[in-house]
Amino acid sequence: MKRKVAAGGIVIRSINNVKQAILVQHHHKGWGFPKGHVEQGESLEQTALREVEEETGVLAVIVANLPPTHYQFTNSKGQEIDKTVHWFLMEYQGIGHQTHAHEVADVQWVSLGEVFGILSFDNDKVLLRDAEEIMSDHF
Repeated sequence: MKRKVAAGGIVIRSINNVKQAILVQHHHKGWGFPKGHVEQGESLEQTALREVEEETGVLAVIVANLPPTHYQFTNSKGQEIDKTVHWFLMEYQGIGHQTHAHEVADVQWVSLGEVFGILSFDNDKVLLRDAEEIMSDHF
C-alpha cells in the first residue's frame, strides 16, 4: 500500500456578518476543501497555503491547526493508497493566482450554514465540526 501525505485548509471570510467557507469541486469528484500533496522540502503549512491559492485563487493566513484526516482508497491505476491530510483553519486575506484551475471543476464561497449540506465526504463533515468548535475564538 502506497502512503501519501497532503495538506489543506478551511478558509473563512465574513461578508456582511455572514461567515463563508470556500469549497472546491475536483473533476469527477464531490465538493470538499482545497488540499494537495506535499512537495519535497515544503512544510505542511506551506503546502496548505500553496494548495489553497493554486486551487481557489485565494490568499489566506493560518489561524489554527485542525485534526488530520486519514482514509484509504484505490486510485485509477488500481493502487491502494493510504492517505493522511493535515488541515488548518485559515482566514481569507485577498485574491491570489489560481494556477491549478485544470484540476478544479468549480470553486464557490458558501455560507457556513449551508456548507455541511454541500460537502460530499464524511471526513470533511467531521473536520468542519472540529473547525466550528474553535472558529469563534478567531472570527
